[in-house]
Amino acid sequence: MNKAEIRKEILKRLKTQDSRLKRKKDRIIKEKLLSRPEFKKAKAIAFYISFKSEVDTKALIDEALKAGKRVVVPVVVGDDLRLSEIGAHFKPFPKEDVNLVIVPGVAFGRDGSRLGRGKGFYDRFLKNLPRGIKRIGLAYDLQIIEGLPATPHDSPVDMVLTN
Repeated sequence: MNKAEIRKEILKRLKTQDSRLKRKKDRIIKEKLLSRPEFKKAKAIAFYISFKSEVDTKALIDEALKAGKRVVVPVVVGDDLRLSEIGAHFKPFPKEDVNLVIVPGVAFGRDGSRLGRGKGFYDRFLKNLPRGIKRIGLAYDLQIIEGLPATPHDSPVDMVLTN
């Protein structure tokens, strides 16, 4: 299957996933992330704001804030993603000050390859991150694809946490 076919199939699976099972998987993934040394050490974490069918980040953001971490979220500005501290107004946050980036994806390969929604926002953003900033993808087991096609402009993650 090509990227468009994989994207269509996975999005269909996500939309039809049982909501009770989804909540259970969200809790498992949340516990995995909270126990990671990268999360524990991070002072500033960039989270995505989850869509209904994605791994829920709202509880993770709450936990990070409770732990005294700075939480930033991506904001689309033109063709780029910029980081803003969470709050009512856009408050720019330098990507160099982020220690950990939580990355969404439609599908992931076990090797860290990632298939996004097709606009390239995260690929461009991840390519411009300073070296050493960890990138963790969050995904349900149904989003893990063997042999996910990748191109040179695709930006992988360092690891994928799944249920």
